Amino acid sequence: MMNFNTRTKSVVLALAIAASTSNSFCIKAPNFFESVGSYAVTNKKTIALCGVVSFLAFLKICLETQQRVQYTYDDVTGDIKEFCGAYNIFDAESRATIKHFFKKYLVGAKIKIDEVTIRTKEEDGSVIALKRNKLTQIPSGFMGLLDAYLFETAKKVTDVVPAMVALYILIKTPEEALKIAVDKANKV
Repeated sequence: MMNFNTRTKSVVLALAIAASTSNSFCIKAPNFFESVGSYAVTNKKTIALCGVVSFLAFLKICLETQQRVQYTYDDVTGDIKEFCGAYNIFDAESRATIKHFFKKYLVGAKIKIDEVTIRTKEEDGSVIALKRNKLTQIPSGFMGLLDAYLFETAKKVTDVVPAMVALYILIKTPEEALKIAVDKANKV
């Protein structure tokens, strides 16, 4: 694997070759930056929306890759005092405090539901196995709660949407649905 210096040298060399071999590269660059700047000035809402969506995607990725944790929110004021006291990001301890605060309150923990099997032996010697769902990790933090109550619910709703649409069409126009069913049956 190349080290950072070799990669940097390769990128600089590639840009130098591209700039020296094509005259249009140097001419188009200012127009590109000018168009990006004018777009950013005229479409502030779009830029803000892109920033919010990117931030939520970042939080979702952090939530998905986090291991099982249990956060307690007993001492919120103490956590805020520690966070406000960690102003030096170049200090390892302060950086760890800031990272823990963001992981605890912004990322949080994802809801974890595991399937467990409970086996019971009856008096006649038979074994009955019951499968149940057990909540092993409660959601916490901003993204954990948003994921548990909004995104997971949206996934479940989108699984049912085709059936709901089919039921709506069947109720709204039963003659048309019957005609389509007969046509499909005749084609087979």
